[in-house]
Amino acid sequence: MGAWAARPDAPVVAVTGDGGFGQYLAELTTAVAHGIPVRHVLIDNGALGKISKEQHAAGHPVWHTALVNPDFAEYARLCGATGIPVHRNAELDDATAALFAADGPALLHVHADGELV
Repeated sequence: MGAWAARPDAPVVAVTGDGGFGQYLAELTTAVAHGIPVRHVLIDNGALGKISKEQHAAGHPVWHTALVNPDFAEYARLCGATGIPVHRNAELDDATAALFAADGPALLHVHADGELV
């Protein structure tokens, strides 16, 4: 949202993982309340992959969680934004076009394999 405030005429795209978005997901309601047209691409590997890879690289045991991510596309819709799910590679082009065609804030929830990311 800071990038949008600095350049409201320029398109703003945020890219996060499921863990990062989970820490700041309430910011979506702020974007909706103020009509901030941020486009968000959320890569959901359901594994907090970045943290796990950092732990492996440092030689630490990897912690695990039994938590299950919500349907982030549905969450976006509940907040008043556009929420677009992607479960297969074949859906990505059309879903990306819908992301950039949406009015106001929009979120593309890309389900990914945690082993491949």
